Amino acid sequence: MSISEKIKNNTRSFAGLLIGWSLVLIIMRLGEWLINGFTHQFPEKTFSFLLAAFVADLLFICQAGLILFVIFLLVGFVSVKAARISFIIFSLLLTLGYFTLQKYFSRTTVLLGADLYGYSMKDIKQTIGASGGLSIGGMLLIILLVAGLLFLVGMLGKKKRPSGQISIIILAILFIGIIVRSFFSDTRISFNKEYDNNLAQNKLDYFSAGIICSFFSSTA
Repeated sequence: MSISEKIKNNTRSFAGLLIGWSLVLIIMRLGEWLINGFTHQFPEKTFSFLLAAFVADLLFICQAGLILFVIFLLVGFVSVKAARISFIIFSLLLTLGYFTLQKYFSRTTVLLGADLYGYSMKDIKQTIGASGGLSIGGMLLIILLVAGLLFLVGMLGKKKRPSGQISIIILAILFIGIIVRSFFSDTRISFNKEYDNNLAQNKLDYFSAGIICSFFSSTA
């Protein structure tokens, strides 16, 4: 198999995996909206809120997806199977991190970011407790998430891969998302209520951006 054919094959496999992971994140977002809506309150402007929330998720997927694509492509030159496994591992870790941050927000209605650096061990334990710990319900949700993720990425990444044209479109969306994100990096979601703003945020994006900014500011 030539290099170009290998890249095309790997790109199709990656696109299917990314679609599967994206579907999981969309389901998690809808679940977060419903759970927080019934637990606390639903945002005032439903359509505007969901639009802002999904755009925030899309921009995060574009950023994370581009990084995962580079890793997938490099590993895929050695073994496509190893590339799939690496994608599943990374996406699973990100999904579990996203789930933990969502649970923390649903308990506290506060976003967790770079302030974690200033926490003592006692604070971290309290933070874990605030996220709900490992209750039976939480464990069941984690099992469902893992099972759903493995099913979707397994089906779309191997058995029902998208065509070459769709794969190229997906890659183009990733690059466009990165460009849009760079132009509007200082733009924040703005609703009348701070709760609505925080709920619309992609929790994992907020957390990782805060950690990265804190790290570079501390090393500068």
